[in-house]
Amino acid sequence: MEIGASQIALMAVFNISQLPEH
Repeated sequence: MEIGASQIALMAVFNISQLPEH
């Protein structure tokens, strides 16, 4: 199931991008 892993990775990246660490 690559679709699941892809979605999880996307969510993680988005979460990190939303983090106020800039």
